[in-house]
Amino acid sequence: MHVLFVCTGNICRSPTAERLTCAFAAEHGLGLNASNAGTRAVIGYGMEPTAAEVLRSMGGDPEEFRARQLSPAIVGDADLILTMTTRHRDRVLSESPQAMRRTFTLLEAGRLLTVPVGAHTVAFALAVENFHALKQRQTSDGFAEPADKGSRVNLLNWDGKGRPGGMFPSSAAEE
Repeated sequence: MHVLFVCTGNICRSPTAERLTCAFAAEHGLGLNASNAGTRAVIGYGMEPTAAEVLRSMGGDPEEFRARQLSPAIVGDADLILTMTTRHRDRVLSESPQAMRRTFTLLEAGRLLTVPVGAHTVAFALAVENFHALKQRQTSDGFAEPADKGSRVNLLNWDGKGRPGGMFPSSAAEE
């Protein structure tokens, strides 16, 4: 599974998320890799020094990183796109609308995948499997049919807070 993380300048948030994801996957032998890009990347720059320091303190490696601009080709290579805000998600989808069913803000993905704090590798792997199963049950109208055929979850017309809304309305907390 390939996860793409997206932020604005691609020198703080998305590289930190990508590097921590790769470190976690390597440590636990997961078949997961990650990359990152920015909607307004500072192309060619390394990580911002404070972000690099924080990353090191969490077990990640900021070396050899260079910022890159988001492109449809980069989006096309990802199985899952996780953005830092709704604006980033909207930018991804304006450039690559075919990625709608696999693009979420971190907050949206967190609500779809509930992993307990301090969860171990098995729980994380199970959450990834649950996410794939949910996406497999998605119908053409944007709903996911639950395994128990109870109420349906609308993945396309959802405001990320469990309320019905228009197509990807913005949230001030995610801006």
